[in-house]
Amino acid sequence: MKPLHLAMILAIDVVWGFNVVAVKEGVMSAGPMTAVLLRYTVSTLVCLPFIRWLPGRMGLILLTGFIAGALFMSLGALSFALADNLSALSIVGQLGVPFSLILAVIFMKEEIRWPRITAIAICFLGVVVMGFDPAIANERIGILLTVGAALCWAGGNLLFRKLAGVPVLTIHGWLGLVSIPVMLALAW
Repeated sequence: MKPLHLAMILAIDVVWGFNVVAVKEGVMSAGPMTAVLLRYTVSTLVCLPFIRWLPGRMGLILLTGFIAGALFMSLGALSFALADNLSALSIVGQLGVPFSLILAVIFMKEEIRWPRITAIAICFLGVVVMGFDPAIANERIGILLTVGAALCWAGGNLLFRKLAGVPVLTIHGWLGLVSIPVMLALAW
């Protein structure tokens, strides 16, 4: 791996890490549902020029908007509001990757071999072992909400795959249009 590539990977990790801190500050300042509402309002305004009606695909787009938008983000924001240990939530949130593989095997009939099965088992075992850490004993509700959010993220990934050919900004615009009313009701 070239040094430039390693530097880029590290930069992405640092930005993502600061994003976790920013999300925590946002949900503590505005409240979890209001913070998500504000996020989707801004992102929808940016994507507004790209939103198009897609005949025959709107049901899937609306379902994706609910699962990958409102449900994923509200569970995640609520977990950040309830927990103090952000590192635990960050680690548990990574279960979205093995959840994606499991859902792909179940719903898309993808085949995986023993190395990936072993990796999935190690991921879940790592989260279980982490659960014995006394430092996160009081974070169980936040962790369970993060597991739920990771599962929604994984489900959203499968739905995004079914939306192949739809421009990304169109999808994200619809995510916002679906999520804003839901988040407005939850924030109220």
